[in-house]
Amino acid sequence: MRTSIAVVTLLSGCITELPEVSDPCAEWSDPGLFRITLEPDDSRTRKPHVYVPATAGPRRMVVLLHGAGQNGSNMSERTNFLRGAEEFGYVLVYPNGLGWPLRTWNAGTEFDDGHDDVAFLDGLVEQLQDRVCVDKVLATGFSNGAMMVHRWGCEGTQVDAVAPVAGPLMLDACEGDPVPLRHYHGLDDAVVPYQGGVPEQGLEVDYPSVSDTFGQWIERNQCEDLDPAETVVGDTTCLDWSCEASTVLCTVSDWGHRWPGGIHHQQTDANASRAIWDWFNEVVP
Repeated sequence: MRTSIAVVTLLSGCITELPEVSDPCAEWSDPGLFRITLEPDDSRTRKPHVYVPATAGPRRMVVLLHGAGQNGSNMSERTNFLRGAEEFGYVLVYPNGLGWPLRTWNAGTEFDDGHDDVAFLDGLVEQLQDRVCVDKVLATGFSNGAMMVHRWGCEGTQVDAVAPVAGPLMLDACEGDPVPLRHYHGLDDAVVPYQGGVPEQGLEVDYPSVSDTFGQWIERNQCEDLDPAETVVGDTTCLDWSCEASTVLCTVSDWGHRWPGGIHHQQTDANASRAIWDWFNEVVP
């Protein structure tokens, strides 16, 4: 099996600061995993990991957000997104949330920890646009990270498409210009229930349903036809609405609160990682 440059760097523990280069859009002479140190005005210092490919820019970038109690590194490992970044020549950045005690993201009222994570993510992108020659920004995340991806797509200024997994929109409104959205959710999720409400497991939070989430996005993305096209492949049923921006819901049958096709979870034929990479390549010109 091919060994990832980024994984080797990660396992070695030798992650250096992202260098300043004279021509960020040229081929990156020393590709691999770095960190960037940020000191936002309203929160503690953060040091997201940044993978930079060897290919020349302008580059696309994926921001990967972990779930509650996780961190960026294990999120990257579970989803195998570093391998995808290498394959497609994308920048990959995975920061950590600051919520206490579970290291959460401020995805809405139920998770409000006083940190402005929308401003943080917008600022992170602004820092990296020139440093690594980024022209398009995509975002994906799991659980509470997915909720934050939804919020960033609704309120942020620096993200071009979002692909949340197993986390709904935790806001009462989602306004603005259309933003491409592809959402994955297990039908049997007992931690963040597909039908919404307080879950059997996990945090005592009254979650919106996936249907409520898509009601807001269908309006936001100016969908004309409320009878979406349906595609069934193995365990996954995807509904694709006709909208100003791609709007897709993929439901995985007999699946709980896990990343479909993740490196430690192979009990389904669904592979959200691969499907999201393919969708990113397709939906953003």
